[in-house]
Amino acid sequence: MRECSTVLIGEQCWFADNLNTEFYSNADPIDKDLDNTEWISTDQGAVASFGVGEEYKGMLYNWYAIDDDRNICPNGWRVSSDDDWIEMELFIGNPEVQGIQLKSDPNDVYPWNGTNARNFNGVPCGIRAGESGILYSDVDNERFWVTHEEYLTSYMLSSTNDGVARILSSTTNPVSRRHGRSVRCIKD
Repeated sequence: MRECSTVLIGEQCWFADNLNTEFYSNADPIDKDLDNTEWISTDQGAVASFGVGEEYKGMLYNWYAIDDDRNICPNGWRVSSDDDWIEMELFIGNPEVQGIQLKSDPNDVYPWNGTNARNFNGVPCGIRAGESGILYSDVDNERFWVTHEEYLTSYMLSSTNDGVARILSSTTNPVSRRHGRSVRCIKD
């Protein structure tokens, strides 16, 4: 895994970039290079890449990689939780502009419509669909997996919204464990 810069937001130390590894913290490889059929049928951890821009976008992981005891974040780090995001949002304040402060700005290497005031470097990096396995790189949002005690949960930064959206899985809004999403690690 490459070195990752960090950022302090309140009392929390976050990766300043999306996770970009093909290995668990114990050096076991995460399944990669799965075709669409393999992606939508696996119940094991998997990672996907667009093949370009990983140094800025990171990689996309399914839920099984997030929920694995081997931990996809480096030792001393963990996948951010729902509570971590709530704490960060409370620190930033003003819900109407939280997303703006987390998204990259128009002058960054991967430009977006934010100010990056918190040096979080959110970039529109795409998803891998859990239903089809198709990689979507031209999307105007970034979705992050987070851990939660009860629900499959993710957070989203979007070009069309200046806040931060929280997405909980429910019977009316199911979230597939097979979706490929970004990950941000936080210091233990």
